[in-house]
Amino acid sequence: MSSLLSSFDLVAETVSHLLDDRRTLHSCLLVNRLWCEATVPILWSKPFELIGPSVTRKWKKHVPMLIEVCFMFLGDHMKKQLNLQRMRHANSTFQYIGYISQVNLYDIQRAIGYWYECRRTNGSEQSKQKSLFSRRTNKVSKPSDRNEFIVDLIDRTFLDLIELMSPNLHTLTIESELSHSGGLLRRCMTRDKILRHISTVSAHANKVCRLIIEGRKQRLSPPTGGIDVCPLLDKTESRLQKLKIQGYPTRLDAILSKLPKLACISKISFCSINFNERLSLSVLADCRNLQKLCFKRCYVPDQVKSTLSNAKITSLRTLKVIGTSIDIGILDTIVKNTNGSIERIVSDGVESEFSQRFWPSVGLISQYCPNIRYIQMKICNIDAGDLKNFRISCKKLCVMTLYVGSWQRSMLFYEFSDCNITRIKDEGTAIIYNVKLPFRSYVC
Repeated sequence: MSSLLSSFDLVAETVSHLLDDRRTLHSCLLVNRLWCEATVPILWSKPFELIGPSVTRKWKKHVPMLIEVCFMFLGDHMKKQLNLQRMRHANSTFQYIGYISQVNLYDIQRAIGYWYECRRTNGSEQSKQKSLFSRRTNKVSKPSDRNEFIVDLIDRTFLDLIELMSPNLHTLTIESELSHSGGLLRRCMTRDKILRHISTVSAHANKVCRLIIEGRKQRLSPPTGGIDVCPLLDKTESRLQKLKIQGYPTRLDAILSKLPKLACISKISFCSINFNERLSLSVLADCRNLQKLCFKRCYVPDQVKSTLSNAKITSLRTLKVIGTSIDIGILDTIVKNTNGSIERIVSDGVESEFSQRFWPSVGLISQYCPNIRYIQMKICNIDAGDLKNFRISCKKLCVMTLYVGSWQRSMLFYEFSDCNITRIKDEGTAIIYNVKLPFRSYVC
């Protein structure tokens, strides 16, 4: 039993439940070597999360050392360029940087800023060794010069650090107003070693460039704001499973044309996009494994409807529409072309316009969605007969989330008197109810 309890897998499983308790994790380092080996990868999975707007003075003093440890793993040529030859952590017990799974470029920028100020003012007092970059930083005095120096440092070390992190890198976020963020992304696209481990990219279309890269979840969100994502799509088309298009991406028409080449794509989300009449969504029919389709805060004009008329999306299982101004005919077309494959239909139902126009009719769902299991929708201008026929037609329906007007509550409780109805929330003119239908046997 003792040998079983001391096994690395068991210890690692035990330590993994202490993710939110750093004090206990640091205590685990002192148990023995086995516990130390299991704890270090967890502590180093998100080391930069300690760096934030509310970072305490206690942790702030450790930030420079954190950056030094990361720089320690740079190649000799880079160390020579940056005067890093005399590092006190030259011999490390663990490959710390290789354990990092989440990193934020903006956090790195701030961390280097903490380190720079600390080493520039106190380096000679704290250590007999020369301060890192001392030969260069002594000549830097103006705040603008310091900022340029930090930007230059990030620019020269960023890609090498990312490659060192790539074995376990899960999420990379760039949330910075640095003008060279786009350039970093373009250079990332040229590194095949990075792309093998990273296949998710996301960016917002505002002044702040936000980039999220998730490799293990296999989700890619193309960046916006003038960055052409097509080369990245070409490099990840064989493994990409989830695609999120947000904001105003460059060459949206080219991105849509590449969808059929994404053989493994299973989820496509359109967020905050104003479609124009020249765009075509007929390419969705060529996504053979497409199971989830989401429109979130989009504007889809009537002209797009014709492009979907012959698009048979027979693999679609989930249709989601949130805060979107979309023609009812387009949703009708999507529902009809699924040939009854849809199992989930979701709508936010919290728009100020308590209108049926955002959603397919109950009669349409009853006719074309016999396999529906979950639905979230608004009840508006629906009489008791429609609701009854809807329940009879959708025999596999298990759960509904309904946005019901106060004048329709009696109808809801009457038609679903045998169901478990839970009141979730009041939304002004509507009340949200969760309805769990009783189990009914059926032939699959």
